[in-house]
Amino acid sequence: MGSCLLLAAFAYVLLAPTTDEDFRKRMVTEAMARSIATSVESFSIENGNLPVPKTVGSAPDAKFVTDATPGVEILEILMGKDLTGNPRAVSYLKMKERKDRKSGPIYDKRTGKLTALLDAWGNPYHLVLDTDYNEEITVNLMGKDEKIPGKRVLVYSAGKDGKLETADDIRSW
Repeated sequence: MGSCLLLAAFAYVLLAPTTDEDFRKRMVTEAMARSIATSVESFSIENGNLPVPKTVGSAPDAKFVTDATPGVEILEILMGKDLTGNPRAVSYLKMKERKDRKSGPIYDKRTGKLTALLDAWGNPYHLVLDTDYNEEITVNLMGKDEKIPGKRVLVYSAGKDGKLETADDIRSW
C-alpha cells in the first residue's frame, strides 16, 4: 500500500505542471531516494538480509554510490536482474530511463547494462546500509556524525549544488 502511494506521488510530480524547475527536480529526486529506501526495506523483510553484493565485506554501515560498481550491483539486486543476490528475480525497484539520459537510470548503449542511477541534477545517490544489523545507522551530516535509529538504509543526494553535507541535500529519512 505504501509503495503504491509513493508511486502515485512520484507520477504526480512528473506530470504536474510547474514553473519551478528546481522544485520539480527536488521532488523527483526525493521520490527516487524514498523509492530506493522502500525497496531495500521490502527486500530485507522478505529475504531476511540486505541486498549487499557478495563482493562487499561486512563493514558496519557500509556506504555505496549509485555510479560505482557495488552501488549499481545493489540496484540490480533490487531490480531482480542479479540472480546471485536475488535468486527469485523479484523486482523491488522499477525505474524508467529518462529522455535526457543525464539523470535517472543510465544504461550502457552497447550492452544495455545499468551503469549508474543519477538524481535530477546528474549526481549519484548515496546509500548507507545497516550491514551490522544493529538497527542504527551512523552518517556524517553537515560535518558531524549523527545516529539514525530504526533504519536499515539511508539514501541521500547532493542536490542542486552537487556538494554533500550542504543545506540542499535530499534525504530519504
